[in-house]
Amino acid sequence: MVTKWTTPVAVIGAGPVGLFTALLIAQAGIKVTVFETGSNLDRSPRAVAYFPAVLEEFSKAGILEAVKEAGDNNTEGCDWRDGKANMLFPLTAPPDDPNFAVCLSQPEFCKLALDALLKTDNADVLSSHHLQRLEQRDDSVSYWVQDQANSCEIEGTCRYLVGTDGARSTVRKSLGVKLEGYTWDSLQFVAVNFQYALSDFGWKPATFFVDPIDWGIVVKRGKGTKWRFATGVQKEHTQNAAALDEATIAVVKDRLCRLLPGDTSKIEYEALAPYTIHQRCATHYRVRNVLLAGDAAHLNNPVGGLGLTTGLLDAAHLADGLKQVLLEAASPDVLTEYAEKRRAIFRDVTDPISTENLLRLMSTSPTDIKKREDFFATLRNPKEFSLKVQAGLPDFSLTTTSSAKFSVHQEITWFISVTKPDGWTTEIFEQ
Repeated sequence: MVTKWTTPVAVIGAGPVGLFTALLIAQAGIKVTVFETGSNLDRSPRAVAYFPAVLEEFSKAGILEAVKEAGDNNTEGCDWRDGKANMLFPLTAPPDDPNFAVCLSQPEFCKLALDALLKTDNADVLSSHHLQRLEQRDDSVSYWVQDQANSCEIEGTCRYLVGTDGARSTVRKSLGVKLEGYTWDSLQFVAVNFQYALSDFGWKPATFFVDPIDWGIVVKRGKGTKWRFATGVQKEHTQNAAALDEATIAVVKDRLCRLLPGDTSKIEYEALAPYTIHQRCATHYRVRNVLLAGDAAHLNNPVGGLGLTTGLLDAAHLADGLKQVLLEAASPDVLTEYAEKRRAIFRDVTDPISTENLLRLMSTSPTDIKKREDFFATLRNPKEFSLKVQAGLPDFSLTTTSSAKFSVHQEITWFISVTKPDGWTTEIFEQ
């Protein structure tokens, strides 16, 4: 059985970027359909932090208060510690600083965004629907989606199709668009959700551990005792990075127990997930009436939270362009502007800064050690840089839709000169 389906916009992928894009479009009165391969929202450990430039977009969308209510506001700052948890540098936010981050797990944000989207009455969200293929017409896109629950097919038509379907994006592959960049081949990245009363020991909502082996990040993922630990374990090329073996799990748990204070036998583990991490960018974000955003367009390591930040800011710019074209009869050139500006943001800002963030934690090369020393020396001279740059989170330099005047493009040039780690691959990539 084949079902016909027509809406002005179709979004493939119901992650945070897809749902936020759809929400912004639907709030403008444009009908949108979101197709998700999974049967439910992804519950695996993923991003947890939402920074001021993203919070500004949430405010425009009318969901900021809901996000703040659901999450935990980090107004305290962050710390850097060594591999024995000794303090290297405490960065405490001024009491009157208006900028803060909200700590909230990605699944909880997705639920919040989904609820807001459905309340617009301009959206349908269909789970267990997998994109099979697409074809571009003169000024529209035809696509075929398999309804896996009912074993039937949807034949859809839309003016614009948006691919927010992650690193293995079917949309991107259908376009023949490649990912340029490299993979951190020597690392198996592991994210761990856990419950522990860490705040009772006076620890801030975010801590970075600097050590060639026991490096990592511990960050809150919501109210109460919800925390996330992210770290990396050296792996052999023969190991399956998509699966966690018992030895790796033991290494990660032992590391966390050694880094945290108190009776760590009381840690309650909830979920562990392995990742292969990349620094990659799609060669094109727009191919006629199909557009890419979020992980479908770019991939970077998660240290510093810039991947989700960049993706949500993609959504803000893309939705603005689609609204101009569909409601104001603007030239489709505004979508080309989206594609070019957002690609430049990733290549020139997100990619180099996130690379530096990771190397700062674990690299042993003399060049990176010198950069690390310079970084901490700069932190000790707060007159030179804003709090955002000090914390390694210059997120307003990632936005192309902000009304804020603050810009850190000139201020960050000192630490975004990146040398690719020796022996790590550089090639066109397609999973």
